[in-house]
Amino acid sequence: MTTGAVGVRRFMDLVDRPALVAILGLLAVSLVTLFSITHAPVPEDGSRALEVGRGIFYRQIAWIALGLGALFIGYMIPFRLLEDTVWIQYGTVLALLVAVLWMPHRMGAERWIVLGPLQFQPSEFAKGTMIFLLAHYLATHKEDINELRNMVVPCLLVLPPFALVLRQPDLGTGLVFLAILVPMLFWAGLRPLHILLLASPVISLFLHLFFRTRGESAFWVWIAFLVGMVVVTVVRRRHWIENLVLLALNAGVHHLEAVVWGRLHDYQQKRIETFFFPDLDKLGQGYHVAQSKIAIGSGGVLGKGFMQGTQKELAFLPARHTDFIFSVLGEEFGFIGGLLILTLFGILLMRGITFAKRARNPFARYAAFGIVAYIAFHMMQNIGMTVGLFPVAGIPLPLVSYGGSSLAMTMFLLGVLLNLGRSWREY
Repeated sequence: MTTGAVGVRRFMDLVDRPALVAILGLLAVSLVTLFSITHAPVPEDGSRALEVGRGIFYRQIAWIALGLGALFIGYMIPFRLLEDTVWIQYGTVLALLVAVLWMPHRMGAERWIVLGPLQFQPSEFAKGTMIFLLAHYLATHKEDINELRNMVVPCLLVLPPFALVLRQPDLGTGLVFLAILVPMLFWAGLRPLHILLLASPVISLFLHLFFRTRGESAFWVWIAFLVGMVVVTVVRRRHWIENLVLLALNAGVHHLEAVVWGRLHDYQQKRIETFFFPDLDKLGQGYHVAQSKIAIGSGGVLGKGFMQGTQKELAFLPARHTDFIFSVLGEEFGFIGGLLILTLFGILLMRGITFAKRARNPFARYAAFGIVAYIAFHMMQNIGMTVGLFPVAGIPLPLVSYGGSSLAMTMFLLGVLLNLGRSWREY
């Protein structure tokens, strides 16, 4: 028996079966759905402008094969090596994120590094690097994370890649860094009340944007937030500095909101307006969400059947092989199909949390939970935007949406997660 066959046999004997079944199940769903999308008939008018070529399906098979290789590498690589090289990973990712700004634009953004036939998104690899770097920092610094000064360094570590990704511009990926940071701080002991207080400037900004889209002033909302923060400052006497900083941030939101709104691109402003008022621009920015909701709603309980989705076949549903692939699932397989997807993700996330809870090594514990947060945010944001709960942010559905860099990074991280499930006693 060859060495490779022995490695695969050993992998199958030791790997966590429920998690592996969930991963393979989601990959199978991806192929089934992409086959349906790419083999849909051409619209009656003969236009191929919105047709998804069959090459997408065959390329996805190749990406999945490479992804399985990445999963196996992540499964076999020692955790200690990942921790010992975090600064090298961080420096490399920052260099790539700077380099991508010099690359030619694709679809109005600078997100890809193109080297001949090879092209990839450095921002995808930055997500995994941030998980490992934050895990290393939290594992080696035992200070009380509820003290504001102890949260400064983790936030500063996230800031450079976050800013470089926003420069591309790619707001959706930028949000992923925050979605990794906050849960990892929570896992390190940050109390929910403190998370709410830290999020208060963001909540205030959100409300300001809501009233702006309605053409109304948020002045009284701003005053209410300031009064609330003053009350909290008086009650929480132990954290005067932190309270004053948060009070200053909330005080500045009223003026900062106008600056933030002015720096957003037109399409980003439209997305925010459409999120608050979906019927505002059904033929423009709201078109994606409107068609997605029609597709999902028309699926009913059992769906229209495999390859029978009319929204997909008539090309009414844009980005149906990437960001809105869940809409195709909902139309063709109905509530049952959506429930299957959520169940598979649920199994995967619960197994990941179990691995994080029982890991003895602090780095492994934080890294595992960071990977869970990464998968959970992608899943919730993607499904949420297809049903109109969240704004459209260009976040793929993990393991299901078509893609190369995202799938490879996700599979590698899942391999690392499975590694922890196998060797948690060693750490």
